[in-house]
Amino acid sequence: MKNNLKKLILLLSLILIFVTSSCRIVKTDELVVDDTISYTNTSTDEFQIPASNNPNGFKITYDCNNDNIYESTSTLDNKAINPGSPKKPCATFKGWFSDPECEILYDFDEKVTSALTLYAGWDIDIQDLTTTIYQTTIKSNVKVTSQPKTKYSKSSTVSQGSGIIFLEDDTKYYILTNNHVTYYDKNTYTGSIYIVTDCYGNQYEATLINMNANYDLAILTIRKELVPKTLLVTNICNNDIKVNDLCLSLGNPESLMNAISYGKVLSYQKFNPDSNTLELNNVSFNVIVNDSYISSGSSGGALIDSNLKIAGIQFASGNNNQTGEFMRAYAVPATKVVQYIKSVLN
Repeated sequence: MKNNLKKLILLLSLILIFVTSSCRIVKTDELVVDDTISYTNTSTDEFQIPASNNPNGFKITYDCNNDNIYESTSTLDNKAINPGSPKKPCATFKGWFSDPECEILYDFDEKVTSALTLYAGWDIDIQDLTTTIYQTTIKSNVKVTSQPKTKYSKSSTVSQGSGIIFLEDDTKYYILTNNHVTYYDKNTYTGSIYIVTDCYGNQYEATLINMNANYDLAILTIRKELVPKTLLVTNICNNDIKVNDLCLSLGNPESLMNAISYGKVLSYQKFNPDSNTLELNNVSFNVIVNDSYISSGSSGGALIDSNLKIAGIQFASGNNNQTGEFMRAYAVPATKVVQYIKSVLN
């Protein structure tokens, strides 16, 4: 137990060095996953805005910056209700602000003269966030390998990527990954063999439910009866992550297991797929551009927000043409992920 604790402390120290330096991958293949820690629900549904006494007042929107948004109206004396402090995992509430950047603290004694949006400001504890990820979120991280097959033999080509458990029922875990990770040429092969490796290193043969190039997403399942240790579901965001928000990539790049890299959302940008590989990736909508490091093997891994929810699924990266250095990653945003899931499972 002491050795495991030392490993965890060393690991967290390395991560803190990474967080305060440049964007690089964190090697965590020596991670000792603690399966004695149960999942803690970080939902903020218990937070409520007190009812206004003026139903005809100006509309007040409270953006909690924790994946929850509430609405109310100004009071009879034309003021905004101070709802107090919402909750957010691994963060300290700073107050309500009148600007999205959370730099201008709002004065609740001010008169409201038009519709208003207030934003909750937070100080995020990166060390606490990282510890929580390794205690909970990491248990939904998986590696995915795909090997096409004919009726008589297997291909020598093996595709490798990452995935995230997003749903479970009584008998199965459901896993999101990329279409281009699971893809096989139907003119050449009769199918593909999918192997999922969980955060503990246990391997399972998975079943392909669907793959779709227009989202570059796919869904696999593994049978719960074969799983010897606790795995967890990570929920998908209700709202798309914002530009400049903290984010992190969770996956298995460069043959590593259980790696994370921190970054931020740079922009939303329309993705133009390669016309020669549209059967692999035909994404043409606005995607999340971020600078959390990914590499070979990261495809299909989750982009996680500071609320420990799935903000997107990483599917591509951009490198410097001259130096080859990583510059940015591209992720399918949560709203598109949900749209895809509903088209398959509903």
